Amino acid sequence: MPLFSSLFYGIRKWIKSESDAIGLSIALYTSPLPPLTTLDKLREIGYDYLPSSEQILNGEGLKNLSERMIEMLKVAKHCHKVGNKEPLLRLYERTMSSIETMLELMDYNLSQLYQIMSLFITLIPSIVVSVLFFLEPNSALKALYSTALLGILLCFLGLSIYPWELRIPSPSIKTYIFLSLSIPLFLLINSFKFKHPLLLSFSIASIPSAMISFSNIRSYIKVINEAHELVDKADNCVYNIFYCLNIDNPEYLLDKKWFGIARATMSTLYLLALYGIEEVSESLGKLERIIRNYLQAFKNFRSKTRVMLFYTIVEAFIAAAIYGIIICTLSYFSSFKIYTSLAGENPVYTLIPENLDTISNALDNVLLLNAISLSVATASIREGNPLYFMLYLPLSCFTMWLGYQMAIVYTPVLLS
Repeated sequence: MPLFSSLFYGIRKWIKSESDAIGLSIALYTSPLPPLTTLDKLREIGYDYLPSSEQILNGEGLKNLSERMIEMLKVAKHCHKVGNKEPLLRLYERTMSSIETMLELMDYNLSQLYQIMSLFITLIPSIVVSVLFFLEPNSALKALYSTALLGILLCFLGLSIYPWELRIPSPSIKTYIFLSLSIPLFLLINSFKFKHPLLLSFSIASIPSAMISFSNIRSYIKVINEAHELVDKADNCVYNIFYCLNIDNPEYLLDKKWFGIARATMSTLYLLALYGIEEVSESLGKLERIIRNYLQAFKNFRSKTRVMLFYTIVEAFIAAAIYGIIICTLSYFSSFKIYTSLAGENPVYTLIPENLDTISNALDNVLLLNAISLSVATASIREGNPLYFMLYLPLSCFTMWLGYQMAIVYTPVLLS
C-alpha cells in the first residue's frame, strides 16, 4: 500500500505540475516580486507541492515534476539571479506558439484519429467476424473482444493532440455513481426481451452523469471567463485594486474554484494588489493580454473539436449498423441447406445457428466497449480529459443501439 500510495502521489504531482507550468510562468513574470520570492508566496497560498526557493537554488525538490515545470523553474532561477524576467515571457510565448501550431494541425489530427477509430471499431472487427465465423466461431469472438479493448486504448491518443494547459480538471468520483443504475435497468429491460439490454441500460443510466459532467464543464468555462473579467477590471483601475474588483473578501482570489491558468492569474492579481507599488498598471496590462490570449486559444480549441461530436455519432451508427447487417446476412445463409455424398439424404446447414446466437449475444458487450471507446476519444479531444467520457456515453450507446436495431429491421427486407 505505501508503494501504491507513493506512485499515485507521484503521478498526481506530475499531472498538476504539467498543467500549472504555463500559468506559473505567467505569475512569476507579472508578479511585483522577484521570481523565487513570488514562488515562495505562491507556496503559501496553495502551490505547496512546489519546491521552495532554497531548494531550487540548490537544485533540489524536482522529483516527480514534469519536464515543462522543471524547465520553468530553471528559467525562474536564472531570472532571479540576473534580475531580468524576460526569459519567463519567452518561455510563455514558446508554449503559446506550440499551442497555436497544434490548433492549426487540429483538422488533420482529428481526421487521422477518426481513421484509427474507424479501423479498430468498424473495419477490422467486421472483416474478422465475416471470415472467422466460417472457420472458427470462438476465434471470431475472441478477436471481437480484443479489437474492442484495443480500440479503447487507442482512443487515449486524443490526449496527444490536446494541450495539457487547456485541459478541464477531472470530475468528482461521485459523477460515476449513477452508473450503478445500469444493473436494475438491465434486469428490467432484459425482462421485456429487448435486444442488447446492456447497451440500452448504460445509455439510460449514464444520462444523470452526463448532465453533471456538462454542468461541471460549463462551470469551469465560467471560471476562466470570470478570471479574465476580474483582470480586465483591475487593469482599468486607477486606485485600490480590491475596491475596483468589487469583492467583499480579498481571499476570494485564492478560492479553490480557480484552476490552471485562472488560478495562477488570480494568485498573481492577489500579489499585485498586496505588494504592487511601482509599474502595477504595466503588470496588469501584461496579465490581461496573456489571459485574453489564453482564453481565445481555449475557445478556438473548443470550436475546432466540436466536429468530433459529429464523428462520434456517425461512427457509432455505422459500426452498429454493419454488425447488424453482418448478423442478418449470416442468419440468412444459416437457413441454407446443402446435400453432400457423405451426408447422403440428410441436409447439412452451411452455418450452425447456435454459433450465430453466441456472436449475436456477445455483440451487446462489444458494442458497449465500442461506445466507451468513442466516448473516451471525444472527451480526450474536447476536454483534454478522458474522465469526461460519461458526457458522451449516453449518445454513443443509444446511437449504437439505434443503428443496430435499424439494421436488423431493414436488412432482411433487402435480402428477401
